[in-house]
Amino acid sequence: MATRFHCRSCGEWHDEVPLDLGFDEPLYVAELNADDRARFVTSWSDFRTLLRDGATHHFIRGVIEIPIHEVERPFRYGVWASLSQASYKAATKAYKDDAEAGPFFGWLSNRLALYPDTLTLKANVHVRATMRARIELEPTDHPLAIEQRDGITMERVQQIVDRALHPPS
Repeated sequence: MATRFHCRSCGEWHDEVPLDLGFDEPLYVAELNADDRARFVTSWSDFRTLLRDGATHHFIRGVIEIPIHEVERPFRYGVWASLSQASYKAATKAYKDDAEAGPFFGWLSNRLALYPDTLTLKANVHVRATMRARIELEPTDHPLAIEQRDGITMERVQQIVDRALHPPS
């Protein structure tokens, strides 16, 4: 696999095609200003709790792995999913114990570029020992779910990376 690639967005050569892209926070947390984030969000490792307007929302950071045709390693999106309170408790316990747990039902909590809206896609969250949770999308006809099932080409990876490196203004 070539390590350098020519970016179609900026015309420059980049050192390598990143096979991991991620979000620092769930969308609902990322949209908050710094004061509200400090006031309403509790953070612990790969977990967030948002307590606002009388509602409590729990999130876990995980990975959507997408096989790449003819490449051993998958492309990975680091994303967040919401969990119910009971699932959140079980997931945090498993994480603390370095144990496997789940699947837990959740809703994808980020919007991924180049796809129809991904916010609130149904997912199963699998807590893994010593690794980030694996997020498996419900098998639907959504393009992201199809790509997770069927895999993508390196050309598609480059298209995704181009957009991530150079989002529209």
